[in-house]
Amino acid sequence: MTTTLPAAALLPRAFSTAQFQTLAEVPPEVEWFNNLTNTNTRRDYRQDMTV
Repeated sequence: MTTTLPAAALLPRAFSTAQFQTLAEVPPEVEWFNNLTNTNTRRDYRQDMTV
């Protein structure tokens, strides 16, 4: 028994093409910083970067 998946073109997109293109404008440092989940670590890095 095999299952078939819907065609990728039929699936809803999370981003429009324009929104996706703006992701390239996000600096890698900002992306990395936003991935920090520990609030204390974020605070410490933020303080270090502003000094």
